Amino acid sequence: MDQNVPRYVQRTLDTLCDQHARTSCSPTPWFAVTTQAGQELSVRRQLAVQGILHLLPLWRPRRTWRDRLKRRLEPLFDGFIFVSCAPEMLQCVRHTQGVRRIVGDNDLPLPMDSEAMAVLQAMVAHRLSYRPHLLQYAGWKARVTEGVLAGAKGRFCIQNHPAHLVVNFELIQRAVAVDVPPETVEILWTMPEGRDVELTRPSYEIC
Repeated sequence: MDQNVPRYVQRTLDTLCDQHARTSCSPTPWFAVTTQAGQELSVRRQLAVQGILHLLPLWRPRRTWRDRLKRRLEPLFDGFIFVSCAPEMLQCVRHTQGVRRIVGDNDLPLPMDSEAMAVLQAMVAHRLSYRPHLLQYAGWKARVTEGVLAGAKGRFCIQNHPAHLVVNFELIQRAVAVDVPPETVEILWTMPEGRDVELTRPSYEIC
């Protein structure tokens, strides 16, 4: 929680963020915005006031503090917030206090991958169990077939419990792991022409 914001205001902002995640099937692309250190919540508050559609995924890491563990909400990707708006609105985003830049090629903002962003929105909207992860290219290429993440693609990992799907966000060089039941996942392999096809499900006991 932003220490400079009253609790009731912060709760309202959290509610608005959830509503954005649930209803933001917008034709406009998503862009990644970098912020100054520790300014993600402040930037989110200002974007909300401006009426700019935004997404700031949060999670609860375990932190050891003196003689006890603390769990508090923190940004999933430090220094990043996502916005969805028409290109002409990006100038307003750039001039928001606490914003460093919009991720892109020099001065040309580049949109985020729409499929990866749809997965991220679903994770936030349905309060799934997710956490930051290293960019991953090993593991089974897979697709979720059931539940709120149906259609999501990523790298499926079963060595560690619980089983999870790693979704890469190449543009910002970040990744997120979301817990998924193994029975809801189908393994894919790629044909030479780049077409994904279903592969026989592996034996989870020996992987």
